[in-house]
Amino acid sequence: MSLCSSDNNDTDFSSISSEESLEVNEPAFSLNGDTSKYNNEKISSARKVSGPSDIAQTIEEGPVQPKLRNYPKSVTGEGKSKRTRSFKSSWFEQYEWIEYSRLENSNNPDSIFTSSGYKNWKNAMSSKGFPRHNSSIDHKNCCQTWLDYKANKEKNISVLSLISADHDRLVNENKRYMKSIILSVRMLAIQGSAFRGHRENEQSLNRGNFIEIMNLIASFDDTVHKKINGPKNARYLHHSIQTEIIHIMANIILSKISYEINCVSCLSIMADETKDITKTEQLSIVIRYYYQDEIKERFLGFTPLKKLDANSLFVHIKNLLCDCKIDMNKCVAQTYDGAIVMRGHISGVQALFRKEVPYAYYIHCNNHRLNLVLVDVAKNVEEADKFFLLLQDIYVFMSGSTIHSRFIELQKKVGKYKPIELKRLCMTRWSSQIHSCRALKSVLDIVLLLLNNIVLEKTDRSSEAVGLLNMIDFQFIYLLYLFNDLLSEIHIVSKYLQDVNADIKSHHKLYKEVKKKAISLSIKLPSDQQQQNRVKKVPKYLEKFLCTIQNIEKQSNTSEDDYKINIYNLILDRMISEIDKRFMQNEKFLSSITALHSQSPHFLKYDDIEPLAIAYSSDCNSIKSELNILKNALKKYEKKNNTSINNIYQFHSFLKLYEIAFSEMYKLCSIVITIPVSSAACERTFSCMKRVKNYLRNSMNHDLLSSLSIISIEKDEAKQLNIDEVIDKFSNAHKNRKILLK
Repeated sequence: MSLCSSDNNDTDFSSISSEESLEVNEPAFSLNGDTSKYNNEKISSARKVSGPSDIAQTIEEGPVQPKLRNYPKSVTGEGKSKRTRSFKSSWFEQYEWIEYSRLENSNNPDSIFTSSGYKNWKNAMSSKGFPRHNSSIDHKNCCQTWLDYKANKEKNISVLSLISADHDRLVNENKRYMKSIILSVRMLAIQGSAFRGHRENEQSLNRGNFIEIMNLIASFDDTVHKKINGPKNARYLHHSIQTEIIHIMANIILSKISYEINCVSCLSIMADETKDITKTEQLSIVIRYYYQDEIKERFLGFTPLKKLDANSLFVHIKNLLCDCKIDMNKCVAQTYDGAIVMRGHISGVQALFRKEVPYAYYIHCNNHRLNLVLVDVAKNVEEADKFFLLLQDIYVFMSGSTIHSRFIELQKKVGKYKPIELKRLCMTRWSSQIHSCRALKSVLDIVLLLLNNIVLEKTDRSSEAVGLLNMIDFQFIYLLYLFNDLLSEIHIVSKYLQDVNADIKSHHKLYKEVKKKAISLSIKLPSDQQQQNRVKKVPKYLEKFLCTIQNIEKQSNTSEDDYKINIYNLILDRMISEIDKRFMQNEKFLSSITALHSQSPHFLKYDDIEPLAIAYSSDCNSIKSELNILKNALKKYEKKNNTSINNIYQFHSFLKLYEIAFSEMYKLCSIVITIPVSSAACERTFSCMKRVKNYLRNSMNHDLLSSLSIISIEKDEAKQLNIDEVIDKFSNAHKNRKILLK
């Protein structure tokens, strides 16, 4: 048996050659028991030290300290002084640097602590044994050397960097070069720009954005210039390297998002799908949560869909949450559009989700609901339908190449306007029609002037201009002003329509304004008509061929009351009816949310809060108790800090300060601010997708599309990326095969 120590005054870990094994005249040993492995396996395996095979073999291993019930005994002395002695495990605790070998039986007194080992157990704890060596200069030097080595290792400095200054310089150059590559990739990804050119060979005049940027950097950075003109297999400019860096950055961003979500108590999910340029259905998923006094809506990526049934969509959502290490049980709300596959209460996505997460209440996207209200008005009110069709016809006519240029020049010539472009109508997003209404309202007189000029010119477009002029009458201007007001204040349309005075004072003001505009444009007023304009009745023998005979005799509106009754009230009634129908779902549940808003008349009233508390299984008795003292506590807080609580976020910050006292109210408030009102965040991701995957980049695979979109959408996180972390992850993936980064 032998006791082995690695203390050797000749051991200097900073002077080990990279091409030779570590030959130390001692059994292998580590002072502090650090069992972490060196990151370069080739070097670690080569540097084995001599000694028994059952103790530490490399400088990376800790001391082997087997704790046996009975250690083998050694005989010392002769005759009456003959004694049997053995090693004691308690010595490990007193001297952490020793290790025990059961295989070694030799004993060389000349070098017992540096090579052959020690087994004189009788004198082990005497002044000639362990204490003497522990206080020796050689031992202290070895300890200092080992601690220096360990400190360098913790700083991720390899042995090669300690050995060679040239190696250290090379690593710094390589890191500088890789940083240029990563920054270029990040910039293009954030901007949503293309990376590659049609031809990237050296003869091409345009080698693509990425290589051209690298060449630009090389023009004023000698290190980049040297590397970019170095060996072809070490330039790291290939598109596969760009893709790898993009995935690394996207994964780091997702890890940051996952970390933040794991720090909060609740979250909500928003999802929507759309087709990309290749007609592939892409599912966008966004997570909403409240972190560090800020509401965040984070994009998790796009998922291609092969099936659009509810079960497939739910599986995709569930799998993406799992991949991002997000606990779906924290979900308190889920928001989708109104498609039956999403909102179905029996087999829709929201129903499948609630089977696994009962508190994940479904919230129909309010923007989508409002759009449906406007769509219903346009489809079911004849005057509104004709108005939007004419609005589109005017845009198409004025967008003709020659007519459009005349339209812009005429605006400049009149000098009254800064040239304004008419806006295209988006037939699937009716709330965006405000841009069309607002633009036409601003330049309506210029449009009429141009149409009249085209009519007088007797060209092939004159007949179209005549038709448009005849259609732009008092009723059209009336509807233009009406929808301009409604759509301009779309966020308060509900309050506007529910106003008890909306059908009296508001209409009179609107009619008066339209009348004034019509007079300025020389458009005939309804009261000036000498007779009612009726659609001429067709002969009786042709009536059987008409689809809607009852509408043939429809009279024109000739007075303010006619417009109020037949158009204004009709449109408002239809909107009110649709709002009641579409916004009354989960009425009690959603109304409870307002009871946590300080500006609401229902603020902190238990009867209004109760539905929300029941929905999320809160302790109602505790809530009652908390409400009894909450208002007074709130007043004292506002007075003491000379401030006021004006919104739900400030109220949440107040509750956070007194979370122990108002734990149930804090929980409810955290849930409420996490519940989204729309899935607009998903809609914004679609805009990014159209920039990233366009008709010139339609061969992009799905993983790359998702990673690029994450970087582009989460710009704030992308700009804060630690470039050294990206380099380390890239280096670990490549194991320094062609470019040394460690």
